[in-house]
Amino acid sequence: MAHSVIITTPMPTWDETVERLGLSKADQEFVIRLVDEKGSRRPAASAPKTRFASSRPAKTVAKRASGQVRKTNNRARATA
Repeated sequence: MAHSVIITTPMPTWDETVERLGLSKADQEFVIRLVDEKGSRRPAASAPKTRFASSRPAKTVAKRASGQVRKTNNRARATA
C-alpha cells in the first residue's frame, strides 16, 4: 500500500535566488517593485483558501476511449 510523503525543503534566500537566476541590480529592483505593486493591489479577502484533504477516497471517473461523451440524466437521482 502506498504511503503519503511530504518533502520539505528550505525556502531559498533572495541572494540565492538572484545568484541562481543571474539577475542584475536593475532586474532585482524591477522584480521587487513588481511584487510590491501586485501585493498592494490584491485585497486579503480574495486570497485563495486552503483546502483540507479528505479522509474519503476520491471518486474515479471512467473515460471513454474515443468519441464524444453524451450527457445523460442520472437515474439514481431521479428515483431517490
